[in-house]
Amino acid sequence: MLYQSGLELSQRDLNRIGEELDLPGYLLHRIEEDEQRNLRIILEIEELAQRHQRIIVFTISVEHSKLIASVLQTRGLSAYALSANTSPSERSRLIASFKDDAPQTKILCNYGVLTTGFDAPKTSAAVIARPTKSLVLTFEAELLKACIPVTKDLFEQISLTVKLLAEQAPDAIASNSLRVEAPENNLTTNNSVNVDAWLPTLRNPEDLYIAYCGQTEKLSTASKIAALTELRSLTIIPNLSQKVFQAYIGTLLLQKPIIQKVDTFVKTPQRFGAVRDLLASLPCANLPDFDAERAWQTLMRWLLHFLPNRYALSVPNYSEVFYRIKTERC
Repeated sequence: MLYQSGLELSQRDLNRIGEELDLPGYLLHRIEEDEQRNLRIILEIEELAQRHQRIIVFTISVEHSKLIASVLQTRGLSAYALSANTSPSERSRLIASFKDDAPQTKILCNYGVLTTGFDAPKTSAAVIARPTKSLVLTFEAELLKACIPVTKDLFEQISLTVKLLAEQAPDAIASNSLRVEAPENNLTTNNSVNVDAWLPTLRNPEDLYIAYCGQTEKLSTASKIAALTELRSLTIIPNLSQKVFQAYIGTLLLQKPIIQKVDTFVKTPQRFGAVRDLLASLPCANLPDFDAERAWQTLMRWLLHFLPNRYALSVPNYSEVFYRIKTERC
């Protein structure tokens, strides 16, 4: 996508991109000053602002954050630059304003300040305007949007995904800009599902990759609607092989609060009814038409499919027992 901006890259530039883990600084500076690319970023943010009230933009530098914010302001949007150069009092004011309940759209153009652990549940879209080869930055944007800290187990799953991505074509990682967008609405209801209550609804998890590949004609109507809803909720980068897709989804699952609770619960093997009752006590129970038994059946299929090295199912005496597989750690 670097080519789409109009920026001309020499063979030396391409060699540096291929050799280094991230884009070299001199290239970032050239990209930062690319007017055509900046216009594309502005238009992308304006399009998101029509549907989202809280947007974070990850910029290339302090000056880039100021530039993007200034242009958005002149175009009538409430946008502000946030960086290490922002005074502590102004930084606190901007963050408090971003987190309030005011209905108007607010945009923070961030450089080096907001990271995972920043708590802003109303954030529903993010734009990574800083080109990067690092999937970790992409994951950080997603974790930030979901307001979920990286645990040791999640870090290990992220590391696996990064390793698999590195084995795939490099253009699956390199990105000129990336939109990370939370779903506006569930395709079957008028209400979006809060991250604290999210559970998968697609009964056959293998159908998710079919929908991801654009082959929805192979699915039933119900599976198609459910799969497209899940894809919008999970925000997955394009062009992944099936193996990498599976690891990527596994990483996203381990970010979800309810799944984290289930993950802790099944460190000790649990019968079907025990996990079903746990789900009935969690925020997902407040979702319309919630059925704890069906919800656990679906979630169990997802965990076994996308995280087969982490979970297992046994059926002693005709009773299903679900548990985490014990792994040796150095």
